[in-house]
Amino acid sequence: MSITAGRTLGKYIGKIAFFCTCLTLPGWSQEASLDYLVGQGQTHEAHGEFAQAERWFLEALRDAERPPSSPLSVAGILVNLGALYTEQARYLDAERLFLRALALAQRAGGPKSYAVAQVLWHLIGLYVDAGRRERMNPLLRQYQEIAMLNLPPDSLERAESLGNLGRIYLAHNDSRKALPLFQEALEIVESHHAEKAMPFIRVLLDRAAASSNLGHTGDALSDVARASAITSGMDDPAPQILIDLQVTSGLVYLHASRGAEAEASMKSALQIAESHYGPDHPVVAFVLRNCSAVLRKFGKKQEASIDRERAKRIMVANAGASPLGNSINAFLH
Repeated sequence: MSITAGRTLGKYIGKIAFFCTCLTLPGWSQEASLDYLVGQGQTHEAHGEFAQAERWFLEALRDAERPPSSPLSVAGILVNLGALYTEQARYLDAERLFLRALALAQRAGGPKSYAVAQVLWHLIGLYVDAGRRERMNPLLRQYQEIAMLNLPPDSLERAESLGNLGRIYLAHNDSRKALPLFQEALEIVESHHAEKAMPFIRVLLDRAAASSNLGHTGDALSDVARASAITSGMDDPAPQILIDLQVTSGLVYLHASRGAEAEASMKSALQIAESHYGPDHPVVAFVLRNCSAVLRKFGKKQEASIDRERAKRIMVANAGASPLGNSINAFLH
């Protein structure tokens, strides 16, 4: 079993929504009040205070829509709000906001702008999380066509796009193509001296996943240890990064045949996910599937079956509660 069988594209994409919800848009920082409102929303979101986060984002949206309105600023706030709704499995609400943001970004920046690429990536994550992969595929192709256009070679935006493209290769079990992309992304992030920033932890975990798939166990363990050390030095790391760290660690330990450590990491991830999201959220199902893979690998078939069936029940319940609309095709080029 490869890491990508458990650590899926949906959760790779989910990290964008969790940790990079603010679009990097021209003129965004010109409005200090909007910056403050969005920052407050992101802080509450990171700590699972979703109702409070929604209030801040909606206030920012009302302010941004007042004349003279900047389409890209409105799009950025819509992406923040849509990412919040995606976290809560409010898929129909999230889709509506992302589609509106996509239309604004296309009109303001053009169909091949970086802003469009960012909105597309959030839509891809939404459809994967909601189990609608048939809607994901045309968006992935569109994203791949424009992700690297007009980006400075040493920019953090390029590093993010490289990481996203690497995750697409991982999702197709092609770690050989993914690994050099993650390596280049890491070099860019390191050049910005961002060791305590989220992008650094993110790309370390991605590189660990690819390395482990290719049998480079020592490299993978080293990247996981490095990411863990940085996270431990953070004052208040977001629960999402703790979940991703524990899941990635568990799967690397699984490949290294270190069963006790793999199981402990997965149990820790599950505890954090249930505490942050509640027992019936799709993120909990994602962790449960990985717990099942670890337990099955080390012969605990009955426990693995229990986790797998619980994950299925969670996903069925969420899919039934949040049907998606049919409007995406209007925005494809």
